[in-house]
Amino acid sequence: MQSKNNESLIKRIPENVKITFFRWWFAGAIYLLIGNGTELAKNDDPSQLILILGFVIGIATILIFNSIVYGMFECKRKGVILNKKWKDRNLFERVITNLGEIFKSMLTVFVIYYIYQIINIVLNSINNTNQKMYLGVEPILFGIFFIMVYGFFTFIVNLVRDFFQKRNRHV
Repeated sequence: MQSKNNESLIKRIPENVKITFFRWWFAGAIYLLIGNGTELAKNDDPSQLILILGFVIGIATILIFNSIVYGMFECKRKGVILNKKWKDRNLFERVITNLGEIFKSMLTVFVIYYIYQIINIVLNSINNTNQKMYLGVEPILFGIFFIMVYGFFTFIVNLVRDFFQKRNRHV
């Protein structure tokens, strides 16, 4: 009886929520492997970590995340299922989409770095300390920041896409 209730509870969770949870876990896991599992995080200059982490998240999203998500869930935007469109893209569309995914992931990691910097600067100014790191990067909060910033960029990309699609229909 208990497992039937759990199954029906899981089925009642919207698929976009499941995808968002998976993206949070995925980004946090990659940060754990790259940020804590390599020497990159110990460098004084974080630019290598930012670039490599963004690139790896982008490539992993293309090769792993999208394959799993589009295979398991019906991804919808404004009521339209995106799975078929994703599979039916020609080579040029796939290349452009994949390069955009890598760029969006790298930009997301870059913005997250500055979110952490701003939080620590504000906490330093509140506590009258100098260059103390109050909030270090860890996978759970990194994943939360990732879905927030990535979601924002996805929203902007969708707005621009919708604008041009409406504009082309009216011409």
